[in-house]
Amino acid sequence: MTFEVQLVPAALSDLKKAIRANQAKLARDWRLQLILERLAVSDAPGREGCVHSHSPTIKPSRRVKRSPTVINLFFMGQRISLPSSLLPLLLLCVACATARVQPAHAPSTASTLALNWGSTPLTGPYPFAPALRNFTVDAPDGRSPSLADLRSLRYHHHTRVAVDGSGRVWVAYSGNLTGEDQSGEITEVTSSADGWRTSTGPIVAVAPQSPFTTDTFPGMRISYPRAFVRYKRDLYLVAAIDAKAGPGDTQTGLALIALRCRPNGSLGAPFLVSPASGYQPLPGRPTYPYNSTLGPALFTDANNLGVWGGSQVGYRHSPWTGFTTENNTPHGAGDFVEPSTVYLSSNRMRLYRLWRCTSGFDVFWLYASQSFDGGSSWSPLIRTDIPNAPSSTAMIRLTDGRIALVGNPRSTPGGVPRDPLYLALFNGSSGAIEHVYAVRQGLSGRPAIPNGQRGGAQYPGLWQSGNTLWISYSVAKQQIGVSSAALPPI
Repeated sequence: MTFEVQLVPAALSDLKKAIRANQAKLARDWRLQLILERLAVSDAPGREGCVHSHSPTIKPSRRVKRSPTVINLFFMGQRISLPSSLLPLLLLCVACATARVQPAHAPSTASTLALNWGSTPLTGPYPFAPALRNFTVDAPDGRSPSLADLRSLRYHHHTRVAVDGSGRVWVAYSGNLTGEDQSGEITEVTSSADGWRTSTGPIVAVAPQSPFTTDTFPGMRISYPRAFVRYKRDLYLVAAIDAKAGPGDTQTGLALIALRCRPNGSLGAPFLVSPASGYQPLPGRPTYPYNSTLGPALFTDANNLGVWGGSQVGYRHSPWTGFTTENNTPHGAGDFVEPSTVYLSSNRMRLYRLWRCTSGFDVFWLYASQSFDGGSSWSPLIRTDIPNAPSSTAMIRLTDGRIALVGNPRSTPGGVPRDPLYLALFNGSSGAIEHVYAVRQGLSGRPAIPNGQRGGAQYPGLWQSGNTLWISYSVAKQQIGVSSAALPPI
């Protein structure tokens, strides 16, 4: 027998009352208490790469075994064995909160969302965002590049941005000696508590997982930030480790690593978020313990809301998403990467995702799909009318319900690739576009120190803090910048 219960956040207060009423009995078995504590979910609208807690879906799959004294509960991918005597109490507590329960994976009658670019020009220029401020947070200092001098590195890309509970702004990004797809690519962070008047400077978050060189070779490993994740009162950086078969995008997802972002600007010890048995480091490289408490709590949204990392279709499967191939869509077949995703419902079961196309379709548009079961299944990809350079995007749902999207529109013929970097605001119900602003525009696209890369502000991250939006990006895949803009009213 298998059963599944899905709790909406509105029912959690009733569940907490039941827990308190049965506190003495629950205290007898810490495993049951742990399951129930995991149901304390924040109902705030989602922010890119941010999990306020894990998904409010409990999946206690009860599988009857020969032993009449043991029940196995499968929750967030973890198995917890309980004495069978505790099952009635568990069901009692759950029943107190299920007055507004929805069946998991039931067909949804919710209407689909379609973001609509409308008559907005497909290329810039656009008016600049209100109260815009720009900061350079990392750039090469001109010295010979080496791991011992992080300021000397000449390649930076793949950005994420977040604000912790103390107001400190964090920016994470990838780093390498001189260029893209080089062995040992690291994940770095820098942060500021005073609006970037001062900062911590670059800090290594994930050390090289293979030799830190300018070489490329089969089996080399790279890392980059996947998402910032908020759990309870703490902020965590989740980074991905991939194996590369060589130059290009042929890769296999190996691990997700998390680190706590401390209010003083330092990082906690790294630990595995992905399953403990799934990562074997190369000889001489660090090992990471699996955190059985934080791993399940962080994984769901690191998977659903993360951008980089994961296995390319046709290679060893990874449980986290980074690539997809569509063979039966209205547009034919194609390959897609770098998803940007938001939760559309307070129970976190309805999601909207935009993909970048790399082959098969017209790569100069974004493609959308939706999920109504928490990301377990997705609708076929549909081409939107949102232009793409092509490049990566970042998307969040604002606290007022609107959708904010940052990306690069189509480049002007003969102009700088991936310029400008726009901020677009959409109505969260109708999907109609309300504003399009430039965050960075008119850049030369040339790196300060030649490294074979070029382009404007690109590969952004996005975060809301009150009435301020923080937007991170790389410039010419070398400098790391962050901008703040005032959120315009509805």
